[in-house]
Amino acid sequence: MGDPLLAPLRDALARELPHARPVSAAGDPLAGSLTVAAALAGGTLRLPRDPRLLVLTTTLTSQTGTGNR
Repeated sequence: MGDPLLAPLRDALARELPHARPVSAAGDPLAGSLTVAAALAGGTLRLPRDPRLLVLTTTLTSQTGTGNR
């Protein structure tokens, strides 16, 4: 991704999580997104609850006709 994108990320990581140890990625961005998608679909994604993160719900809505049945 390069320094213009990674430098602010490293700064934020050091500020928000000073004890975290950055590591190299285990794969490319597509592999990571597929891993997250599979964990979301399987209900096994383990992230801390944070109001700034996206929240997915599976309740039935009358307008879209989607959700658990």
